[in-house]
Amino acid sequence: MKTPPLDIIASWPVPNYVNPETRGPAAAIVAITLLIVITFLVAIRVYTRKVITKGFGWDDILILFAYVATAAFTVIGLVASAHYGWGTHVWDVRPRLFPGSLKLALSSFVMFDLATSFTKLSMLALIYRLACQTSKTVRYIVIVSMVLISANGTSFLLVSLLQCRPLYHYWRLSFEPVNCTVDEATHLLAGGIINTSTNLLVVILPLAIVRRLRQEGKLCPRQVTIVSILFAAGFVASAASAARVYFTHLMTSSRDRDLSWHAWLTWLMSSIELFVGIMAASVPATKPFFARYLPQLISTASASRARSVGKASIKPPREEKDRPKRDSLSTIHELEEEVVFNRPVRTPDFSEPQHLVFYDVNKPLPRIKESVYSIPIDFDFENTERTQSRPSYERTSSRGSDTATRNLTEERSFV
Repeated sequence: MKTPPLDIIASWPVPNYVNPETRGPAAAIVAITLLIVITFLVAIRVYTRKVITKGFGWDDILILFAYVATAAFTVIGLVASAHYGWGTHVWDVRPRLFPGSLKLALSSFVMFDLATSFTKLSMLALIYRLACQTSKTVRYIVIVSMVLISANGTSFLLVSLLQCRPLYHYWRLSFEPVNCTVDEATHLLAGGIINTSTNLLVVILPLAIVRRLRQEGKLCPRQVTIVSILFAAGFVASAASAARVYFTHLMTSSRDRDLSWHAWLTWLMSSIELFVGIMAASVPATKPFFARYLPQLISTASASRARSVGKASIKPPREEKDRPKRDSLSTIHELEEEVVFNRPVRTPDFSEPQHLVFYDVNKPLPRIKESVYSIPIDFDFENTERTQSRPSYERTSSRGSDTATRNLTEERSFV
């Protein structure tokens, strides 16, 4: 790498190698804490998918790759801050440390590119798992987004590794021109802007899909709120990405060329972006784990949901326009039973939460014929001769008998 011009070096203050000014340990504390958090979170996710739900898939494999790259990126930043002067003014760093600092900088660029690419691909795979039965358009949008993110990550990686030929010219300081054909400041600025744009794409896409599923009645309000909040955490990662773009531009284009001082902030913003992204992608998959081993965390919400469903089950008959149609018996929707007059109405039992079936982010979606949990019943009080009495059935603990009863009911009810 070409060293700064002599007039800029001459403007630097007198070096202080004994007690230099530093940024402090705040970034290291934040990074280590968040690394521990996502380590446990990813471990819980993998255990949940492998052992509990048996739904381990590509989104889990990609998040593991993202975790490894993020951990490597964090370690690189910690080593550079402790031993190579990151967070210290460049004029207070011993010149013999410059080559090692530049090697770590290049390594951090590569690890960040891999980590952010794998994280976004994992989130897109999760979106595909959630919305694979919504429409072909959604599937195509997700696939195209994955191709674009993969192409962007690959191109950034190639440019970073081929910007100097041979590569060691990147960390060798020289006042003479070197064979580095890429303007690093422009390269990092363009890569940061594209990365922020794709972050917003990955955040906005699932929010739109969840809203559509809610409008179709296939997600309950609580699920919509949880998923929206988790994916909205992606906006925090996008904000950190935008801040990273600014500090990267400041690092590469500042007049004093104080690279090591500004590299600290760039690394901190990058770490927050990666950690928040992995959290947002992993939390939805961990609910079965907490439901099994820490049920008290969700017992209050489950009881509240059971009470709301129990109240809904004794509502009077709805108007014709509000009654569910036969074509609404696709995939999965919230259970809302109507009053059946040929059997006594039971008082809702709130001692045990009722189990509702919704879209599950941990397993592939079931087939349509196995996900019918309600039968639309029409009541025509004006013309009782024209309307045939439709049988009802009791939900049992046996899935086979329940399915057989539903099939018999459909055959007799829908002519």
